Amino acid sequence: MSQGEESTSKKTILIAEDEPINFMLLQKMLERTGFEILWGKNGQEAVDMAVANNSVCLILMDIRMPLIDGIEATKIIHNKKPNIHIVAVTAYTLSNEKEKCKEAGAVGFLSKPVRPTELIPLVEKLMNTHKKE
Repeated sequence: MSQGEESTSKKTILIAEDEPINFMLLQKMLERTGFEILWGKNGQEAVDMAVANNSVCLILMDIRMPLIDGIEATKIIHNKKPNIHIVAVTAYTLSNEKEKCKEAGAVGFLSKPVRPTELIPLVEKLMNTHKKE
């Protein structure tokens, strides 16, 4: 599945996660959803991929990442592509961090370890409410 014209019909989820095992776990949980999955291995790569790929509808954004942290990456993406839903994913569940994520433009928050019973319903809800630019 290329990032060409067909991308308008194929919804894509970008997983922004620097730890390979965490990416693989999220990917495994999402494999039955039928969405294309991309992997951004740091905050800068996530920003670049989100901006360049018009099929990205949802980003699962790890908050602690190299180059650009997830909160800053969320701000940048939200400013450039406000139609993309961003869900913050973190092992740190402090209430002020949730607030920072929300202020940056995140529409949801998942605590690690992410459970499929929380992830799948949230993803389906957000992917069904995708806004057109």
